[in-house]
Amino acid sequence: MMNRSACIKTALFLFLFFSISLMLGRVYSKIIMSNSLVNRVEKDFYDYEQNIPFLIMGDSHSQAALNPDVIGTAFNFSSAGENYMQSYYKLKHILEHQSKNIETILLPIDLHSFSSFRSTGDLTHYYWVQYIDYIELGLVSGDLFLCLLQAMIAKLFPYAGQVEFILRFLCDDLPHTTMLKGYVPNEGDLSKREHRSREAKKRAEYHFKNARYMDKVLFHYFQKTIDLCSTYKIKVVLVKFPVSSEYYYYASQLISIESIYEKINAEIDNKPDVRVMDYQKEFFGKDYLFCNADHLNPLGAEKLSESIIARMRDSVPAEES
Repeated sequence: MMNRSACIKTALFLFLFFSISLMLGRVYSKIIMSNSLVNRVEKDFYDYEQNIPFLIMGDSHSQAALNPDVIGTAFNFSSAGENYMQSYYKLKHILEHQSKNIETILLPIDLHSFSSFRSTGDLTHYYWVQYIDYIELGLVSGDLFLCLLQAMIAKLFPYAGQVEFILRFLCDDLPHTTMLKGYVPNEGDLSKREHRSREAKKRAEYHFKNARYMDKVLFHYFQKTIDLCSTYKIKVVLVKFPVSSEYYYYASQLISIESIYEKINAEIDNKPDVRVMDYQKEFFGKDYLFCNADHLNPLGAEKLSESIIARMRDSVPAEES
């Protein structure tokens, strides 16, 4: 049994350790990460004083493909790698704590939207602590201990594993990505890429090889997101974002594309405030509109944004292809 002196020393060590960790975590999140893209988008969103009739959420497909200036009265509150679990909690927070008068939300239903390759997302990233209910997520996923551990790491050690990023910050070597109301243009021209077929295959394998293409947790949060929008009387536009023909081909060799959309259609059937806009094959053969196999460049984003807002204004029927 430890003597009194040893107990005091241990308690003092733990107190100092966690105090220093909290201090370092605050410095990291408030100073070092203040200029990161995800922080800049968030700050712009919460500082935006106008109403946002059109809210765009999702991952990098949404972020790079929908230009709020083209759509008008819109904000693109997407983030790279964001999945439906993360989008649900972020949207829930917005609706409960903000008054943005959101009328319509645009969300992705891409081939990879429910793939298990990123089913949990980066839950140890400090950014998500403010949004995610880790206990609820643990109960839904069946791994409460892991979720609580991730929450603890995110709160106490947000700088863990970020040595390279911290060093680049200290050396003033971080890129300043262009961003406009959350929209992040991805420069590039896929048609000029020498090995674009090989790259398309690599992207498809990254998304689907050895992965479940309909992850139960992600689909559960997709359902919760639709229900949440219904509760707040928000119209939902589900967008199948354009991909290159080669990416689509390689993806079709790894997953059952029809099965994915059959399940999605069954979920949204008879929900008049949910519509689907299918652009998945819209730009086949137009690789100059892509920066890589599954992300649009600014020209592609402009064309897609113009088409989507035109269809929304014209009240085109819910299912489009």
